[in-house]
Amino acid sequence: MKALLSIVCMLGALSLHAQDFEHQLFAENYVHVRFSCYKKDQWPVFFDAVLKSDSLSVNIENLDEFVTSLYSAAAFVPMSTDIHLDAFAKVFRSSKYDRQLYSDVNFFMNDYYAQFDRFAKRGEIKLATGHVLKYLYINIRGVFSEIDKAKCGMYDTSNGIEFSRVNKIIVPIAISNCKEAEKDLVVIAHMHKLKCEPRN
Repeated sequence: MKALLSIVCMLGALSLHAQDFEHQLFAENYVHVRFSCYKKDQWPVFFDAVLKSDSLSVNIENLDEFVTSLYSAAAFVPMSTDIHLDAFAKVFRSSKYDRQLYSDVNFFMNDYYAQFDRFAKRGEIKLATGHVLKYLYINIRGVFSEIDKAKCGMYDTSNGIEFSRVNKIIVPIAISNCKEAEKDLVVIAHMHKLKCEPRN
């Protein structure tokens, strides 16, 4: 009940600020997918995306091609607390160094990802290189903000991906519904056609 009341209050506050907020707030339904890739003798790589449908077309040649194809169709969701703090600070017209804001963001992220882990379905994709990408996904509904990647630095986290590979960054501001995906995520895997060089 407390969580529901908190979301209602937050949505009310957000609606007051939305009119003149530089990054317009919007409500949307998404499939949130979290990927992880483990490589031998390297740190694992983690990255998230939100989709408007339950299907995904990706290039499985290698990790770089996979990431490029993923974010050509999907929006990136940061895991970094700093990026969430920036977005929340703009929404609530506060300093990102405000202790209460920091506490609110941490509470929101911890609660949301606990729900994510609770309801997530699982799957995996094998790349042509032999690496296996594991993924979790859920259905979410809420209020989001699109942010400028130029203001986000180079990486989401030390074990994340470069923002140069991303076209759109979406930050969840308030999640009103988080549940197990009603349909399985359909992954359409493909590879680039090899270019044939003319023979002499």
